[in-house]
Amino acid sequence: MAKVVLALVLLSLADGFATLWWLSQGQATEANPFMHWVLTYLGAAPFIYIKTVGVGMLGWVLASVGAKRSLWALCAVYALLMVWHLQGLRY
Repeated sequence: MAKVVLALVLLSLADGFATLWWLSQGQATEANPFMHWVLTYLGAAPFIYIKTVGVGMLGWVLASVGAKRSLWALCAVYALLMVWHLQGLRY
């Protein structure tokens, strides 16, 4: 399960950087109110750190309690989110 948690963390990290890029282009807004606050008042580095560590901790908890399906579902959600980010590059 450690590899799945690592994949989840890497997907979250990629999502964070993609979100920052879309925000810098004026093409997106941060949908999560807490993360929007972090980005607005603390900046990009804390945004990436809190997002990545938070998702990593969630993945670790899911793996620890044996919630394999939930962990895989979360990975799938982040993978689909990355597809959405990449689709936007076409336009």
